[in-house]
This record gives sequence, C-alpha cells and structure tokens, in this order.
Amino acid sequence: MTGHSFIDIYLTDVRPLADCFSQSLSLVPPARLNKINRLKIPADKLRSLGAGLLLRHILSVKHDRDLIYNEFGQPGLALSRAFISLSHSGPWAALAVSQQAVGLDLEVPKERKYRLMAEKILTSSELNRFILSANPAEYFLAVWTLKESLLKATGRGLADSSFKELKNLEILGPGPLIYKNRLWYRGHRLFSNVQLAVSSLDLYPARFWIVTKPESQEPLVTLLPVAKIWDLEI
Repeated sequence: MTGHSFIDIYLTDVRPLADCFSQSLSLVPPARLNKINRLKIPADKLRSLGAGLLLRHILSVKHDRDLIYNEFGQPGLALSRAFISLSHSGPWAALAVSQQAVGLDLEVPKERKYRLMAEKILTSSELNRFILSANPAEYFLAVWTLKESLLKATGRGLADSSFKELKNLEILGPGPLIYKNRLWYRGHRLFSNVQLAVSSLDLYPARFWIVTKPESQEPLVTLLPVAKIWDLEI
C-alpha cells in the first residue's frame, strides 16, 4: 500500500493485544522480543509489541536482519530505500513509511505540568502563544510533536538533542522550514485525541491507515479519511 508519492501512516490500537499478548510475541523477531521483555510497565510492553506487529505486517520485518539502526538508534530498512519512523503513546502505536526522510511523532494527553515543560522547550513566541491559548496542553503537545518529528526525520531523534536545541527551534510558521541546512515540510493533525505530527523532505500527501487485529496473520488495514496533514492549524 505504500506508494512512491505518499507518506503512509499506519496506526493500531494496542489495547486488544492484552488478551493475546503471549501468542502475539511469536510474530516479532528476537530483538523486538528482547526489548519487550526488558520493559517493566505492561502498557509499554503493549506499545512495543504493537510497533513490532506493524513492522511485520506492513513491511515484512520478520527477522532482526531486516532492520538496521543508525548511530543514534533510529531504525531503517536493511533491504529497501524507503524511510520509516515509529512512534507510540497511550493506546496507539504508529508507523510512517516514505520514499524520503520522514519523522513521525504522536502524543496522547497525560496528567502533566505542561507549563514547566513548555518553559524548557518552547521559544519565546511559542511560549507566549501557549500562555494565551484556550487549550494550553493541546497547543504544547502540537508544538512538541512537530519538533520531535523534525528531529526524528533528521535521523537523530531526541537522543542527540538537548532541551536547549529544542528551545531555539521555531517550528511554526507558513511554508517549509530550513533546519540543518535542509528544507523540511512539517504538518500536524489531531486524531481521536492524539496529537500527530510528520516532518519530511518532500511535500508528499499523507495517507492514514487503521490496522486492526494485528495479532492475526492477515490484519485488517483500512484507509482513514483525514484532511491533508500539511495545513498547519495551530
């Protein structure tokens, strides 16, 4: 389903996996299985399993050798020129696939003190808009996911990025963004209470897919009608 002129974003609700957790572990390769086993929180285990199942069903990742990792721990496909990005939060796991560098981030609102976080990673103008926003938590998560998606699209992710760098990164505004001497497109959508952001080197249209029954050999993959992602509405 991944086309040369699309960014395909696959989402799956991991909560049903709790009822078939042990059986589903046999569908992921050893490295993913070891990662799941190292996690302590059940919800984290489900999200990691969900990500592994998306990789299997969408990209036929069945063996450890099917994935490679760069120096910052970001995953890629060993035998394909396609770019991928993984993200998960709350009950959702997600996978983005594109023919150009792509970064995906999603966040579900949590009980947090967003003001303290906002002061650490928002620019002064972003912080002012956060303070004046009718829904500060929603605004913060929109900006946060946009920034993280951009860092992931560069192949670095948060592992190599300090809060200081995030605070100096102005993510909003019309048109593409110049970052690390490259031109990036970024977009955002609010889906089922999920803040979802994508950054890419190309202005490919985004397609959204819902994957149900990922624990089965043939899950259901349904196209989700979502408006264009590239119109920033923040």
